[in-house]
Formats: sequence, C-alpha cells, structure tokens
Amino acid sequence: MNEITVETKERLEQQMIEQFCDVTCNFDLAVTLTFTRAPTGPEAVERDFRHFMNRLNRATYGNDWREKAEQCADQRIAVIPIHEDGYGRKQLHYHCVFSTPEHLSIEKFSKMILFIWSELRIGSKKYNEIKKIYDREGWIDYIMKEVNLLIPDNNNKIDALNMHTY
Repeated sequence: MNEITVETKERLEQQMIEQFCDVTCNFDLAVTLTFTRAPTGPEAVERDFRHFMNRLNRATYGNDWREKAEQCADQRIAVIPIHEDGYGRKQLHYHCVFSTPEHLSIEKFSKMILFIWSELRIGSKKYNEIKKIYDREGWIDYIMKEVNLLIPDNNNKIDALNMHTY
C-alpha cells in the first residue's frame, strides 16, 4: 500500500482550494448551518441538505427552477457545501460558500437561507451564521480544515452531490 505524505495531502488540499477559487461563480457568502439533531449517517445528512437546497432554489427561481437550470446553469444557486461532524461539544453542521443570485440582495438572500433552514425539521434556529466573504480562499481553507481526503470513512467531507458551480 502506498503511503501518502503530509506534503501530498497538503498539495491535494491546495489544488482543491485553487479550483474552488477559480470558478466563475461570485461566491460572496460564508454560511454555517447547524442541525437540531444528527441524521443517521452521511447519506441522511446529504439528503437533508439536498431537501434544503431544493426548497431554497424553488423560493429563489420558482417552482420550475429545474427546467430553468437545464437551460441556463446560473438559474440554480451556486454552493459548495461541506459537512462537519460534531465532535467534542460541537453540533453537526454545514459550512458553505454561496453565490447570491443576481436578482436578490445579499440581505434578502441571507434571510431566505436562514428562514428555509430553520423551517426544516432538522434545521436548528441557533448557531447559524452568514457573513459576506472578503477572503474567499481564506474561508474555503477554513471550511476544509476537518476534511481529510485520505481517510475514506471520514464524515467531514465535501458534499459533492449537492455542490453546484458554473
């Protein structure tokens, strides 16, 4: 079995950060969303976040958002979600970068995110946070802190199923 060095791991993580910072989306919001209770396993976590994103896309682009998104990629909310296991005294939560849709203000979109998340049975009304991003690379580096690309069973991971960039 090949051993992967710390340098290789750091290089892989740096490549991911550069790739995220390179996309044409204007990622402008740093978002942390907490769960009221831990879903049973990573698949349930991703399913619940997908449900949240479906509702957020519907509220943003209308009931036919999927058809619009097939025609034009920017008719779907751009997001990079990373779920982080609660360890110690932390709750299970998501760190995300969002791109505010052009037709909404940052304030209105932020309120929509918090409202829709808190309306879900799994979405906590506490400890959620949204801030404008001034250092995209720094935020992405922060949210990747618990992601370990080298451990297959690591539950702190990029939610690739719910990620959308353009």
